[in-house]
Amino acid sequence: MFRHFLAVVASRFNLPAAAVLVIAGTAFAAPQPTLTISAATGSLPGRSDYLAPGGSLTLQANVPAGTPVTWFRNGEPIAAAPASPELTLSPVMVSSTGNYHAAWRTDGRLVETALLPINAGPLPASHFNDATAAVEGTSGKSQTTIRQLLSDGRIVIDQLAYGGVGYSIRTSIFSADLSTSTSLHYYVVDLPSLLGVLDDGSFYVSSAPYRYRAPDAPLPFTMPAVFTGAFSDPAREVVDHGSQGILIFNSTHLVAATREGQVRFTRTATDLGVGAFQRVQSLPDGRIAVHATPRNTPASAGAGELFLLTATGQRDPTFSAFGYQGELATRLADGSWSVLTPDEQRRFDAHGRPLSTRPLPFTNAPGRRYVAPSGNIYGLFEGLGVVRYRAADLSLDPGFFLPQFLAAPTDLALPVERPDGRLVAIARGANLIRPLEAAESLDHSAAIPVIGHELAAYGTRNSDSRTGYHAYVPGPDNEFAPVAGQPFTVFCPYFGDSPLTARWVPLDGTTAPAATTDGTLHIPSHSLAYAGRYQLVVSNANGTSVGPIVDLRTTARPRLINLSGRSRVGADASVAIAGFVLRARAEPIAATSNTLPLVLRGIGPTLAQFDVAAPLADPTLELRNAAQESLATNDDWLTESRLSHAVLNRVGAFIPDAYSKDATLYRTLPAGAYTAATSPKPGQSGIALTEIYTDDTALQSGVELVNLSLRGHAAAAENSLVAGFVIQDPDRLGRPLRVLIRGVGPTLAGFDVAAPAANPILRLYNNAGEQLALNDDWGISPDAIEIRQTAEAVGAFALPAGSADAAMLRTLPPGAYTAHVEASGGAAGTALLEIYIVRDGTSP
Repeated sequence: MFRHFLAVVASRFNLPAAAVLVIAGTAFAAPQPTLTISAATGSLPGRSDYLAPGGSLTLQANVPAGTPVTWFRNGEPIAAAPASPELTLSPVMVSSTGNYHAAWRTDGRLVETALLPINAGPLPASHFNDATAAVEGTSGKSQTTIRQLLSDGRIVIDQLAYGGVGYSIRTSIFSADLSTSTSLHYYVVDLPSLLGVLDDGSFYVSSAPYRYRAPDAPLPFTMPAVFTGAFSDPAREVVDHGSQGILIFNSTHLVAATREGQVRFTRTATDLGVGAFQRVQSLPDGRIAVHATPRNTPASAGAGELFLLTATGQRDPTFSAFGYQGELATRLADGSWSVLTPDEQRRFDAHGRPLSTRPLPFTNAPGRRYVAPSGNIYGLFEGLGVVRYRAADLSLDPGFFLPQFLAAPTDLALPVERPDGRLVAIARGANLIRPLEAAESLDHSAAIPVIGHELAAYGTRNSDSRTGYHAYVPGPDNEFAPVAGQPFTVFCPYFGDSPLTARWVPLDGTTAPAATTDGTLHIPSHSLAYAGRYQLVVSNANGTSVGPIVDLRTTARPRLINLSGRSRVGADASVAIAGFVLRARAEPIAATSNTLPLVLRGIGPTLAQFDVAAPLADPTLELRNAAQESLATNDDWLTESRLSHAVLNRVGAFIPDAYSKDATLYRTLPAGAYTAATSPKPGQSGIALTEIYTDDTALQSGVELVNLSLRGHAAAAENSLVAGFVIQDPDRLGRPLRVLIRGVGPTLAGFDVAAPAANPILRLYNNAGEQLALNDDWGISPDAIEIRQTAEAVGAFALPAGSADAAMLRTLPPGAYTAHVEASGGAAGTALLEIYIVRDGTSP
């Protein structure tokens, strides 16, 4: 049967039958096994994974109908647990704390859900006071934030609501005790925006008459001319400057004026030697703090400069202006200044002189941050809420926590700390958004610790070694997954009654990480020794809580992801044929798809941009399956409607000129053997590149690329047959892949190939162009016996013992490689370059 199949392929494409030999496999696809909490009573509001003793809990697994289920807690079967997709715990007891999962068999294969941590014990209680006030609700998505605190304790609130045609903003002032509120200003889309609110309750808007005592009570005011006119830059903000009036500024002009608009002095960014004004503050002594972008620096660069002006608008010579990279400087209650960069806090005294530089404990962790006048730093983390870091030593304050269920779930707002240390926060309740004043966040006395359920991971990007951060989602294509030899850190805040003990516990017998005091798991140099699961466990006198699990287990073996084959095509050498095999993955995964998306290309004219002489002018690409049925053809790549620049960028392929004659196909294929042929137009010939790229970054595919081959014309030097291929370790552990590479020439005569290369030479190079290996005649290699045995194991046709074909076995780390087949002694001819994955001496 195989012989007939090979003969059909060979006759259609003038291809040696061996080039498309396939070891068939059946891919599988199954729903990702999941375990969820479907019902809970007696739980911490907003956190159904924390339950008080006496409550109840129901877990739900997505089991196929009628399939028996086994339930586990901490790896042990739960006695008398029903063999159903639901598990109910009622009543919940302290001993119910643990990691739960469900397991079942599908088609004889064991399927297990991930571990789900559940905690039971005495829970913290809300300790917010009862002083609340409702902010009028709006339909659609909304975001409520604290705009500012007035000097008498009143609170200015902004509520942004998105509608079908744009957005609206309503601004209100709440009394200090939250007993009354006044609506200040309301606008939709492009109507006048609010420029500032003064301590006396008056406010300014962006169009005449500008100044108001109340929404319908305008006050006399003349906007300085520099902010008006058809081509002017409007005012950005109006700042209360106490007894001296107001400050008005845009990016280029700063004006000090009376409340009625009479100009006292004007300063420009150019005069002050800066690029643009970012923020202006009035200081208690009458001076003006100016935050600006340095000259010749784009605002997007994140660079800042701070200097002070005297009450008369001159640069204050007693203040040492300083520059910084990061967020705007914050003035603290003692008159000093704090600057947060992505990884450190810089402090300056009241005269602008450096005081200290301290590393932040949450370096690069995702979320927003706020420095209070007291020096405390508040960090907002999605899925958890707001935590506080002490001003004295930047240590995590485990006694403070503002949980997410007390904050607006969409576009969470940071709390604002009053000078007396009390907070004003935004919370949601009874379908209303309410500002709440809190002396403390939660009463956690006599309660078990509470651990955030969202992780933040940060480390070194594999692509370019820049630091970055991302919500950690275990998977082979996560750009911020751990990289072998590089540090990796996972951050998870927690809170509870002191004293607290926190540790990350290895669940799979892997290397234990260093002890933690702030919920940080730090791996100094990632390797296979850390390839397991880790769980944050926090204890105090009231009990122990189990937190999120970081899964660093390997998910897939090293693999081939790309082939780029260069050869000469034309009337004298026929077409260039790339054969490839997709096979079911051997790993015990629950695949989301039993197909694999591929980008196939026949590149000709664009090769001229890479200094390739005589490229093929107008190639045609055709894809065929194992039955030699034509699945697709393409002439000019822009006509391939399924392809986009985003896809090409994702797989790492260069983008041809818009109207080039290169050919491209984008297809999603099941397991099987395929051929991609790059053909010339009649009368044409030249160098062509036949490429195969896998595009599985967005799915867990049940099939992988296991065999690549390229048939083409092999001559000497630049006219040799060249195949580039890429090895990837999806788990970024630097694991090598063993491959069998063959350059077949004379043996092709047995497959009716005319004019095969008589004596091919096979060379292997790394991405730096260094030659790693060379083989002329495979039979005289020291590992000839192993080559023959391996070829048989992977299903490759046998090479005669004394043939002049070339072959080599190599174990290669992840990276890009090129294999060259050139004709020895100038005896050009047709050659077959093959690459097989070798899995422990067996077939792929």
